[in-house]
Amino acid sequence: MKNVVSIACMCSMTLLLSACHDTSAMPEKKINPPTQSKPTKPKEPPMESAYVQADASTLYTDVRSLTRAADVVLEVDVLSTSVKYDPKGPSVPFTISQVKVAKVLSGNVQVGDVLTFEEMGGITTKKAERERSGRDYPLRKSEENKLVEVKVNGISVMKKDERVVLFGRKSKDDGMYHVLGGYQGKFSTDGNTFQRAVPRQDEGLYASLEMTRSILEFEVKQSKQ
Repeated sequence: MKNVVSIACMCSMTLLLSACHDTSAMPEKKINPPTQSKPTKPKEPPMESAYVQADASTLYTDVRSLTRAADVVLEVDVLSTSVKYDPKGPSVPFTISQVKVAKVLSGNVQVGDVLTFEEMGGITTKKAERERSGRDYPLRKSEENKLVEVKVNGISVMKKDERVVLFGRKSKDDGMYHVLGGYQGKFSTDGNTFQRAVPRQDEGLYASLEMTRSILEFEVKQSKQ
């Protein structure tokens, strides 16, 4: 009887092992090689800002008042920017932008013309900002060449590759154009709508004037009649 049990157990083990090793009926599984993850580039910290307060001598509350005071009203692409300082004494930086005219809404210029606009504020180094602002404050050597954006009333200047609408007036002294009201005559766009930035302290004095392209062009046209 023991022999029968032993034989039965051996047969069961043989069948079990055969079943474990018989993989002819099972589909092959393809094993993909492990993918190597690309090293992530560390995010650069946001650029610091320095704020300068300035009061506008004139408030432009609507498109028509801007157009009547402007020599040109243009939709432009910003080609390049550079920064300069007034050599006569302490000053904030000024950004000089080369812009290419994409559309003329008003003014004696042509599509494709490249014009120079000047704005107060811009991107400079911490060392230059401290030296040229006339303010003396401690600055570590390791931070001297770090960039800082000087913003007038919290508003940024134009940046390369931006498209904006500018209400500009040409200077008789240097031939450059200046944005009306410092920043009141600069409108950002997503291609369909336009609006200007409004400093927090000026909220209630004038609005962002958000509007569609057709309304903007209509307002500019009406102001010239």
